[in-house]
Amino acid sequence: MKFSTIAAAALAGLPPLAGFFSKDAILIEAFNEHKYLLYGIGLFTALLTAVYSFKIVFIPFWGQPRDKKLYDPRAYLKKARSSMAKRVVQACKDLRSVGTTLGK
Repeated sequence: MKFSTIAAAALAGLPPLAGFFSKDAILIEAFNEHKYLLYGIGLFTALLTAVYSFKIVFIPFWGQPRDKKLYDPRAYLKKARSSMAKRVVQACKDLRSVGTTLGK
């Protein structure tokens, strides 16, 4: 979780991380060259990057589940056990048919 938060902060361009210096240099140069449209687009995209970067971190780690039924561990385990049991039975049948074929 710590790595994800630091990575999101770097991508968002927070100082003193690497993303800040690259975004800062580009924005300063656009402003100094009087390319205000490019400067505005750069600011807007930096803001969008910050929003989606932190959304990627905060929703999984600190967000609330949207549907409580999807996150009920008992229901999930029951479904997983029945699915796994079906696969194990099918694998045993497959192995038995391979064994009888090879034994002939």
